[in-house]
Amino acid sequence: MSRACGILLLMLLGSNVVFGQEPSPPPIAGAGTTEAGSVDSAEQSDSPADPNASGSLLQEHIIYIPFEKLREVFEKQDSSIVLPYAQFLEMWNRLTQGKPADVPLPVHGVISRAEYAGTVQGERVLLDVSLDIEALTAGWARIPVTFGEAAIGSAQSPDGTVLVRGVGEGQYELLVKGQGKHQVKLSLVIGVQTATEGRSITVQCPPVGVSNLELKIPERNLAVQVTPRRVLELREDIPDTTHVVATLGSTNQFVVSWQPKSGGTEQAAGLASVTDTIAVDVGDGVVHTHAAFDYEILRGTLPELTVDVPSDQRLLDVQAPGMRDWHVETVDNRQRVTARLHAPAMEKVRLEMRMETAITAEAFQLDAPGTRPFHLGPGDVRALGAQRR
Repeated sequence: MSRACGILLLMLLGSNVVFGQEPSPPPIAGAGTTEAGSVDSAEQSDSPADPNASGSLLQEHIIYIPFEKLREVFEKQDSSIVLPYAQFLEMWNRLTQGKPADVPLPVHGVISRAEYAGTVQGERVLLDVSLDIEALTAGWARIPVTFGEAAIGSAQSPDGTVLVRGVGEGQYELLVKGQGKHQVKLSLVIGVQTATEGRSITVQCPPVGVSNLELKIPERNLAVQVTPRRVLELREDIPDTTHVVATLGSTNQFVVSWQPKSGGTEQAAGLASVTDTIAVDVGDGVVHTHAAFDYEILRGTLPELTVDVPSDQRLLDVQAPGMRDWHVETVDNRQRVTARLHAPAMEKVRLEMRMETAITAEAFQLDAPGTRPFHLGPGDVRALGAQRR
């Protein structure tokens, strides 16, 4: 039975296991017949030695096990194997570290740069758009873009790998084929809006990390505003033309407005309408007044807000968004309050004032025409330089 087990184990292990017998002595140099030696020499001369051949072969590990202890070694359940730590790490890494999972791309492609160059022609602006695209996939990449009310007149790709597809009102998709850098050039037609404060265009655009604008307006002495803007430069390198160069940054919309400097927004006299709301609280021997003025600027800008109040009112607080400071002066036995702003108001602004005065012993009726003992009538606290509503 032991002999049968040994033979069976020998067949399983093959030549990697050598039993506990004397190893064969090495062959004696020069042994063998002359013909065999000649053949061996010829074979050695015909096939040059490969110094890397031994390194490419799989290294064998031979373990010698005494035959009489064969059953004891293989049937012992708590047997141990000792191997170098480097070899253990290699085996462990092959076992635990499988093939890393493929991480999906966050996007199929990005627009890395956008250049806008246009010219004002009457009631429209012809705007040439150049988009630099970086595709991240080998197949087709889909990149959504928006241009709003601007109409695309033409679309060209130098290498023919970019297509423009309309998907909705003002919505488009750029279909980019092949991984790498691509470019597409678009021609947009934009209508010019005309208002009392000047002319302007509004362009919706895809947000891009690097975005620049050049616009040529065939007029001189213009005041130009670009929103948003990082850097704005007005050049006079073209006769009878205002050359606008601006860096937009990342934005999904930009607005360009212009008007003559003589009647520009910054220099024209401000025109505004105001709605005033006055709340009165009577109690504790004091009349508290809270006045709020809502300005709506119709033309130009308002760098400061002026309100006229009765002389017997004691000012407690004056507030307005972006207010720099406020001061009071006496004009015709009344108090004139002026609130200066850090930046001129261009659209809407709200001014709030809190005042108080002592109650007299006489009876009174608030807001009665011709009877204003406490100066709380509609015409006593009023904004100056604006149309009241």
